Amino acid sequence: MDRQVVYPGSIPLDTDVLSIQRNVMTALGYLAQATLGTTTVADGLVCLPTQPASMTVTVGPGSLTQFGFADATPFGSLPALPTEPLVRMGVNLSESSFTVSAPTSPGQVVSYLLQANFYETDATPVILPYYNAANPAQPYSGPGNSGAAQNTQRLQSVQLALKPGLATAAGLQSIPAVDAGWVGLYVVTVAFGQSSVVASNIETLPTAPFLSWKLPQLSPGTRNIAVFQPATQGLWTVPAGVMAVKLRIWGAGGAG
Repeated sequence: MDRQVVYPGSIPLDTDVLSIQRNVMTALGYLAQATLGTTTVADGLVCLPTQPASMTVTVGPGSLTQFGFADATPFGSLPALPTEPLVRMGVNLSESSFTVSAPTSPGQVVSYLLQANFYETDATPVILPYYNAANPAQPYSGPGNSGAAQNTQRLQSVQLALKPGLATAAGLQSIPAVDAGWVGLYVVTVAFGQSSVVASNIETLPTAPFLSWKLPQLSPGTRNIAVFQPATQGLWTVPAGVMAVKLRIWGAGGAG
């Protein structure tokens, strides 16, 4: 990771502070790429009914790691890097709430798509104190004593959106298409006359990019180990997210 050097008695520049943050973001982005690749990965962001139950669902804290570019716009005094590829992570520290509505015609149901996207925005505008270089004893309010507020944070979060489908007869409903640049996470389906959402109304999309395994859950050299006996357990279902399986089979041979 690149690091900035300052010296005793020297005056650190704003670019020194900004470069530290950009260097850390770059290092973490390449570490994420080395471990997760360049595909979008979601973690946390658990969707649950409210307690007590209502027509609202909540999405808990979590993160979304998504491939993009370092900085589409200048970062303070640092130039934009709109073509430098980088894996970036948006983080939500608090839960989000979404309200759904039941269809108004008997026999109908409607499915809502809950989708997510990496979101970056400049925020927290403040009128910052400056000084007049020609007269350091004279304080300025805002750049050039303009009194203008300037953004003091560049925030990276998970943007969530609820997209309603069309109300149709039960069994004929369809899931709305995921918008370009977004990823689908959940489907919430409600029926006519329903007054609250329960857990069975919330389904994780099979294509949702949730992290399937974490390091403490993994056995060295394998994704996971499962032991089953077909004679008593029937079929074994490959867990979601597993792309390859190594089998070891033990059994008694039949009579020759």
